[in-house]
Amino acid sequence: MIEPIVPAATAMRGKPGDFVDNTVRENAKRTAQRLATASPTLSKLIKEGKLKIVAAHYDLDDGKVEYL
Repeated sequence: MIEPIVPAATAMRGKPGDFVDNTVRENAKRTAQRLATASPTLSKLIKEGKLKIVAAHYDLDDGKVEYL
């Protein structure tokens, strides 16, 4: 469960701001990018303009969604 998040955490180490929040946001961006490129089906739909994959951050405290 933790292993897929490690690259995002490593990339955010030493960056200004909150480490956990930065890592969550970076992981969301990386996951969206991976989804868009790893699946031939999804890639095809994106190229055809039928699908858009976006990264977002859902705040459990206030229920707001921030698109990244």
